[in-house]
Parts: sequence; structure tokens; C-alpha cells
Amino acid sequence: MGQMDTKSGLRLKFTLLDVSAYIALGAVSVPALISLFSDQHAYRWVAVGLIFIFGFLMFVHHQLPEQFLGMSPTAYMVMQTIVVAALLLFTPHNLIFIILFFILSVESVRFQPSFKGYFWTVAFSLITAIALIATAGLREALYIIPIYIGAYVFFAIFAATTIRAESAREESQALLEELKIAHQKLQTYAARVEDLTVVEERNRLAREMHDTLGHWLTVAAVQLEGVQRLITTDPERALQMTGIARSQVRQALGELRRTVATLREPLEVDLSLPNAIKRLAKVFEQATDIRVEMAFDHNLPDLPDEYRIAFYRAAQEALTNVQRHAQAKLVSVRLRLDEEQVKLIVNDDGIGLQPDTLQEGFGLRGLQERADHLGGEVRLEAKADGGAQLCFCLPWQIEGTNG
Repeated sequence: MGQMDTKSGLRLKFTLLDVSAYIALGAVSVPALISLFSDQHAYRWVAVGLIFIFGFLMFVHHQLPEQFLGMSPTAYMVMQTIVVAALLLFTPHNLIFIILFFILSVESVRFQPSFKGYFWTVAFSLITAIALIATAGLREALYIIPIYIGAYVFFAIFAATTIRAESAREESQALLEELKIAHQKLQTYAARVEDLTVVEERNRLAREMHDTLGHWLTVAAVQLEGVQRLITTDPERALQMTGIARSQVRQALGELRRTVATLREPLEVDLSLPNAIKRLAKVFEQATDIRVEMAFDHNLPDLPDEYRIAFYRAAQEALTNVQRHAQAKLVSVRLRLDEEQVKLIVNDDGIGLQPDTLQEGFGLRGLQERADHLGGEVRLEAKADGGAQLCFCLPWQIEGTNG
């Protein structure tokens, strides 16, 4: 059907079936009218008017929306059938007008694709049979009627098949366009995912560099500051601290090599989390003279590597912050398991949370990112009796409990 464009006026659209119908109408009308006017037939002008009405209705129904004249497919078929029947009635010896039913056989299934479309072939067959019997007699008509009926059925089925094929082609084309759009969106999403993956990996490496190199280099820097203070008053102690600083720098270099070369985590596969934290605390005590007390629940499960790394980094960051800001003499490190969480709790007896420590640095942001990634949380709080407490908590379900 055509479309009415309110900005540019009527926009015509002709399909192959439309063009075929107009050609067939011309092929029937021209010789019939020539014959009628040659014989000076009494109803020749009536025939001209009826043919014009047939063509006009066909054009209107093809090119204008139904709302324009309010003409439904059924009304259209009724009016066209009446026009052809009138042509056969007024010019009974010009049976060429029966061919117009071929056009209507196509249009019946085109505009009424249900069983109603095929109902019209029955109506056309009855009108044709009446016209042939009236003009040629019953005996001769019996030989001709099946030919026309077969033609009506053929044109109707052929048109229905063609329309279904065209509809399937349009649907396939629409699906192809949707697939193209979806493919473009997937390409865009893939590019975005790739960018996000790169950013996430950069952030991960930044956290690793901060948590490893930052920790060891901070310890080494503290040792060197102590060496600078003690080199004249206590050379033996300064020499000892120099050895510790050298050890920390070597640790940092080892971490750097492992990160850059293999991107492997620094925790050994066969080293449990409590043992790794104990080793970390021992090095911390030697480097800072800050005593570390440790307590680990006896029922700690075998944690996945991602959890082990996260808790280890949290312990590193907590001890580093104590060394930098707390002015503490005692640190407590506990690893606990309750029904819903595994918790690393680090307490100190220092000066508490100062304004500079309340401004969240890169290390605490990194811990928060690790916790968010694993569905956990980080809490840094001042203690009522002085000092500060950091709690790094990750979700864990104890077997045999509900919730």
C-alpha cells in the first residue's frame, strides 16, 4: 500500500503485482472497447464508465491508506465484483471481461490472506458459470467453466505464494538489518570491554606495585632514617639497620622482577595465609622495633588464592600505615572466621586517626577495590582507648549453616 506523506504530499508506490494488474486491465479493456465501439453497442459508454470505475478503485486501494476512503478489503472486493458482473450483464457477448476476475483472484488473497480470500474464487466461479451458461448454453459451458475455475485457483495460489515469499524476503531483510545493528553494538561493547579490561589490569598492577614495592621501600626508608640518626652514636646498631634496609631493597627488587616478568602473585602456593602473615610480621618487627601480636582462628578454611592475596595485601597495607602514621609500640593482627565473613583485624596502640591519615590514600583505595571486587568491605576506625583499627572483611559461608 502507498503512504500519505503530510510534508511532501502523496507518494506513490507500485509493486510488481500492481503493475501486472494495470497491464492486464489494459489488455482486456482496449480490445473489448474497440469491439463495442465498432459495433455501436448501446452500452459502450456504460462499459467505459465501468472500466474506469474498476481502474479507479484499484488505484485508490493500492495507493491510498484505508483511512482515506474508509474502504475495507471486503468492501473493495464486493465493489469490484459488482463492476465485473455489470460488464458481463451489459455486454454479455464480450466474455473477455471475465479475465478481470483473474486480477481479482490475485487481489483477493493479497488483501485478505485468510480463507476469505479463497472464498472469492468461489464467487467468481459462480458468476462465470452463470455468464457462460447464459451466452453459450449449458452443454458448451460445461467444457469451458472448469478452465476458468482452474485459472482462478491457479492465480490465487500463485499470488498467495508470491506474497508469502515477498513477506519472508522482507522479514529476512529486516532481520538482517537487525543483525547488522546488533553486530555493530557487539563490536562497540567488545571495544568497551577491552578498554575496561585494560584499565582494570592497570589498576591491578598499580595496586600490586604499591602493596609490594611500596611496603618494602617504606620499611627500607625507615631503616635508612634510623641509620642516619644512629651512625655517630651507635654504629653497631646503624650497621644492623643498614643490613635490614639492604634486605628490604632486595625484597623490593625481587617483587619487581616477579611482577614485571611473570605477573605472578608473591605468595608461595604451598604457604598458608597465617604463615605468610607471620613471616610478614617478623620482618616488620625487625625493621621497626614495633612488637606484633598475632592470633588466628583454628578453624580457618583453605581460602582460594584470590582471598589469600587480598588478606596478605591488607596486612601489608595495615602494617605500612602503622609504621608511617601511628607512632605505635604494639600491633595486634587477628584473622577470624565467623558464620558469614573471614576478617583480618589490625589494631595498634598509637596516636589514633589523624587528619592526614583520614585522607584516604592510594593504598586504602586499593584495599577498598579489592574488597569490592570480592564482595567484601573495609573499615578504618579510631579506638575508644586510643589507636586505630582496620578491618578487612570478605564474605564466607561456613558449611552447615544457613543464610
